[in-house]
Amino acid sequence: MYFTHSLLVVGALTLMTFARGARPDGYTVVPDVGNFKLDVHYNTWYGGLQSCKDEGATLAVFKDKDQLDTVVKTMFSTYPWMIYPWIGVYRRPNSTEWLTVQGSTFEISSTQWGQGYPQEEGDCAVLEAMTSTLYNVDCALRGQYLCEIDL
Repeated sequence: MYFTHSLLVVGALTLMTFARGARPDGYTVVPDVGNFKLDVHYNTWYGGLQSCKDEGATLAVFKDKDQLDTVVKTMFSTYPWMIYPWIGVYRRPNSTEWLTVQGSTFEISSTQWGQGYPQEEGDCAVLEAMTSTLYNVDCALRGQYLCEIDL
């Protein structure tokens, strides 16, 4: 009983801290875009998504190429070791429709996919940071992931 109560109190304090506008540890503000964090604990796409959710965030999603470039420029200058992090774009197996983790259709033409991508194999998207290019790969691979949180 004591531990359950303590966890609820800690969770309530965390939510109150976020509600007051404090930025959680490790997040970088990208002006006019959002708050992002590169997690370097290698995980699968689904593991990265869950890890982001555990701290009230989600895998990052970009509205368009300009937003993608802005985030990459800011995050890559802060984290020069950012290599192919998972982002919040995926497709269901045997589907051609790409979705965001928010549930909306991801407009392929609104971003920059690598030449010949997306391919038939690989249902989760990664970001090649040096060129702001997206690729699709097997979701079971382990990699860094980019979280985004609303404050």
